Amino acid sequence: MKIIKKLSEQIDEELKDAKKYLQCANYYKEDYPELADTYYDLSVAEMGHVSMLHDIVAKIINDYAETNPIPEGMQAVYNYLHEQHIKAARKIKMKQDEYKE
Repeated sequence: MKIIKKLSEQIDEELKDAKKYLQCANYYKEDYPELADTYYDLSVAEMGHVSMLHDIVAKIINDYAETNPIPEGMQAVYNYLHEQHIKAARKIKMKQDEYKE
């Protein structure tokens, strides 16, 4: 399904942006705390986008699976990408928590 590929790519982009904004937040934290906090907020917002996209891709897959068998290869690829997204999201969340300490 092309839509799964597209959503997966968009999740990747959102994760990269969340990481980028968090790096900026840490870079400016000491000299420009207000700017740093803005970057932190942007990072958190990007993670919200990740969650929204993840929820819709899961719904699309579940809806499809109700009436169609999911090909084994497609499921394996999705499972791999999903695990990669989860790992990346955990790392970003951990660094977001560190930022607030």
